[in-house]
Amino acid sequence: MPKLGNFVDDAKGVASLSSQPSSLENKDYVRFVCISDTHNDHKRIKVPDGDVLLHAGDFTKFGTEKEIFEFNRWLGTLPHRHKIVVSGNHDLTMDTGFYDREWRKWHDEKQDSVKAKALLTNCRYLENEGIEIDGVRVFATPNMPKDSGRLWAWNRSSHHLSEFWGRLALSVDTIYHRRFWADNLLKYELHLHINCLRSSNSRRMLSPFFGHFSSFPPPSLLPLPLSLMTTEKKLVPQMGKVDVLLTHSPPRGVLDRCWSGHRVGSRPLLAGLRRLKPKFCVFGHIHEDYGVKVEEVSGTVCINAASCTMLGAARHEPIVFDISKSTKAAT
Repeated sequence: MPKLGNFVDDAKGVASLSSQPSSLENKDYVRFVCISDTHNDHKRIKVPDGDVLLHAGDFTKFGTEKEIFEFNRWLGTLPHRHKIVVSGNHDLTMDTGFYDREWRKWHDEKQDSVKAKALLTNCRYLENEGIEIDGVRVFATPNMPKDSGRLWAWNRSSHHLSEFWGRLALSVDTIYHRRFWADNLLKYELHLHINCLRSSNSRRMLSPFFGHFSSFPPPSLLPLPLSLMTTEKKLVPQMGKVDVLLTHSPPRGVLDRCWSGHRVGSRPLLAGLRRLKPKFCVFGHIHEDYGVKVEEVSGTVCINAASCTMLGAARHEPIVFDISKSTKAAT
């Protein structure tokens, strides 16, 4: 399990988990700098140097093109070699399907979702996808639970989230580690209709591959949308295990306590976290539970990097951690 330093604000105003010298000088480590929930108050933040800047969403208040333009311009002033951004529930236009349906509840004039995303030229914007940087693998998703109040961007049902995290964990675990098994599943799904797969003839035809299952298809796999399978197929050989998970919502029970005392994190995310076992999970959303905590089952270091306080000003310091390029061991 990664070693944690003392979670304190040092003289430079950086809440740091690392005792290593800056990786700009130490080439054996990749230094990550984490912020989130800046809500247009990004200029207030003193962002330390590092190799990778992670922003866990809610960079705007209402997702307008003007807000996104200003955020992107600020990103362009930062020195980090890589800047990775995921969107949050306030970044309304980034959730295209939701915004097309609900824009009248938020804006007097409809914004252009395609243009909004295209405005982010000074970062790598990730939406349910991954990237590898110096051997460190990052996967990012904005999906988050619905709350009991007003509908926001990226709010998804528990069923949707359970399927998403289950299939993502399955793609990393099963397809990556049991390649023969999943490759044959994908091959036959590409050529046969799901109903055909469920027929008795297909069971006999595929029994050499799936004879060790009591039933076919395995209930956790099908029906599985072809688009999702092919997306995962492209992702997994490149990603393998995930080192850093970047989300907007926290997992359930981990730095997710809101002002009322209720925990509002995602149960499906927690289940996915425990299967994926990334070294770090970076998120925000709950401004009042900013900080760092180790999720005991997975051993994952969870970071709530929300920059804004409950009062809406970005007063929380960025959080820094390092990952070794050679061993992927965090310091």
